[in-house]
Amino acid sequence: MGLATIITMIIYVAVPLSEGFVYLAQVLFWIDVLLSSMTCFGVPLYMYSSLCFRVDNRIMLHEHSIDKLTAVWLLPVVAPIVAAATGANLCAVLPPNSNEAHSILIASYILWGTGVPFAMSILVLYIYRLTVYKVDCAFEFDTNGSFPQMKC
Repeated sequence: MGLATIITMIIYVAVPLSEGFVYLAQVLFWIDVLLSSMTCFGVPLYMYSSLCFRVDNRIMLHEHSIDKLTAVWLLPVVAPIVAAATGANLCAVLPPNSNEAHSILIASYILWGTGVPFAMSILVLYIYRLTVYKVDCAFEFDTNGSFPQMKC
């Protein structure tokens, strides 16, 4: 998602100075498409799989349950949605009816179409967890006013 910010700044700051930056923005966009697609499908696949892996000669087994679900699970899924918005910004500076604009627009729609339903399904699970299980722990301050402590 950080690469999308860089691409957007190239589009709005560097392209008005020189048209050559449009090609740099296109290359970075396709790199962002690749990275966001790998993140969107790779990280949840790794999270949901029951694969064991070795860390310091120990076998680690990750067990996920609905009561441990947090909003952090949305972060890998949001990357293609952000890349799709970057593609829309990039199409604004490309010549209309060009092949590059059409391919970027189609790729942006595909990214948006894969990211949004996946994010909505995770949001449904998260709202279910908030309604069935207790809400996250709250922070409370000590009587002496020092650092907040988590009270569950």
